[in-house]
Amino acid sequence: VCIVRPDPDLVYAPWLKWAINSPFFQAQVQKYASGTTRKRISRKNLESIKLSVPTIPIQMEIATVLDKLLFLRQLRERSIVLTQQLVSSTFAS
Repeated sequence: VCIVRPDPDLVYAPWLKWAINSPFFQAQVQKYASGTTRKRISRKNLESIKLSVPTIPIQMEIATVLDKLLFLRQLRERSIVLTQQLVSSTFAS
């Protein structure tokens, strides 16, 4: 666990959440992770990972688009479940 307090003049926190959870960043973390039972990364190694940071307006746009995509994905997954339930209940009667 690492507490990150980005400078709000440089980094839009919702964008940073997406950036940290991106496959690219996670792959970088895995390069530095060590430990057999539980993988960890030292703060020093975490600080050495470079992250390209666009301007705040671009960060906001990226985060907004990704949030909307996540919402649509969740709606789609829910609609699949509801459709399956409807089909099951229709043919079970």
